[in-house]
Amino acid sequence: MSQELPHDKVAELREAFGLFDKNGDGTISASELAEVMKQMNQNPTQQEINDMIGEVDADGNGTIDFDEFVAMMTRHQSPAKITDAQLRTVFARVDTDNDGAIDGNGLYECINLLNVRVDDKVARLIEQTIHLCEQRVDLKNLRMLVAQLPAVDEEEDELAASFRMFDKNGDGSISKEELREVMASLGENLTEDDINAMLKEADNNNDNVISFEEFKAMMSHPGK
Repeated sequence: MSQELPHDKVAELREAFGLFDKNGDGTISASELAEVMKQMNQNPTQQEINDMIGEVDADGNGTIDFDEFVAMMTRHQSPAKITDAQLRTVFARVDTDNDGAIDGNGLYECINLLNVRVDDKVARLIEQTIHLCEQRVDLKNLRMLVAQLPAVDEEEDELAASFRMFDKNGDGSISKEELREVMASLGENLTEDDINAMLKEADNNNDNVISFEEFKAMMSHPGK
């Protein structure tokens, strides 16, 4: 799972994992999870801790290894599917001083770590939350924000996953080099003219990259 992600994304997840893996044994135990929650001024019950572990413990051994952690942090793109374990994890990652609150930049970082695509509507909701909280956003505020985020339908979720396959560096756009690389990996030996034609077909604003909206339009009307 982690091998499929950009190196900088893996590094971010390693850092977040290390916040929980206190003894450095490569797994997150129930007691380590509870310790981090307390540092965040959260006091979950033992059942809540067990439920959080159970959400991602694919092999059922009672702990979370790094691959399970990566799967938890990367598998859900639709806000409706984001789990409480994910919310707590990204909040702990961003709340570096453990005071139970983050600022506006921290909130945007949380949303980015949750892999939620930020369009104009989502950006307005984020800014509204920052304003109402006066730059002191706690975990409860983050939960409330995520609950308000528009749901992503399954078709768009699949398109987002396909888009990320092309967007190798995770900058939110597909460059000509990324397009060439993916097509080659799929066994398509396209000429430079072929690549340029594909880019031109999708690049409506002529900025020489393909945005997610342009990618959606291209996939909805292939060959147009």
